[in-house]
Order: sequence, then structure tokens, then C-alpha cells
Amino acid sequence: MDDRSAHGLQGRFVHSLVPIVIGYTVAHYFSLFVFQGQAGYILASDPLGGGQNLFGTADWAINYTAVSTSVIALVQVGAIVIGHIVGVVSAHDRAVGVFSGRNKTRGQYSLLAVMVAYSVGGIALLVGT
Repeated sequence: MDDRSAHGLQGRFVHSLVPIVIGYTVAHYFSLFVFQGQAGYILASDPLGGGQNLFGTADWAINYTAVSTSVIALVQVGAIVIGHIVGVVSAHDRAVGVFSGRNKTRGQYSLLAVMVAYSVGGIALLVGT
């Protein structure tokens, strides 16, 4: 099978989606991790609900001011942008190794445009516009 067939190319470029998946996972679950992580630590003192206080944290409450909304937004935007940048650089690196001549750059303009559109769309969804 030729490595440049449609199936061969999919397999050669799929790794470039991993940083994007990681970026979106961080963007979606950062605040959940911060706040519910506190709840897990608090609930670990009394795992069976029997009134124990193993770690001395059973009477603590979740601190919702531990991270401000500005920091959460910056982490989310940063994760989306960095994930897309690393994904595009990874795909570009693979394209330079796979294609020859003018095909090295010609096929990447559309990828760059799509990734910029995805980044802007993701950020627009994040800020609610």
C-alpha cells in the first residue's frame, strides 16, 4: 500500500490531534479539577460516611475563591491555543517528511486556516459570544 494513499495519510497525521485533544480536555475540566479535587480531599477523611475524620478535613468546605474566574479563563484560552499550535507544528513536521516539492507547503495553507478558525471558534464559545 502506498504511504500517500488516503488511509496511509490518516495514519501518518493522526498524532497531530493528540495535543488538540489534551488542550480541549484541560480547557473543559480545569475548574472541575480545582474545585472537585478539593471535594475529593475533604471527602477522603470520611470515605464511608460514618462520621470519621481521618485527615482532619471532614469539616472543611470547598474554597471557590482558590482560583479566580480570570485565571480559569486564561488557562482555558491558553490550553486551546497551545494545543492547536502544537498540533499544527506536529502536522507540519510530518508533512515536510512525507511530501516533496511544492506539496510540502501547498497542502498546509488550508490546515493553517482551519486551525485558526477552530481556535477562534473555540475561544468564541468559551467567552460566550
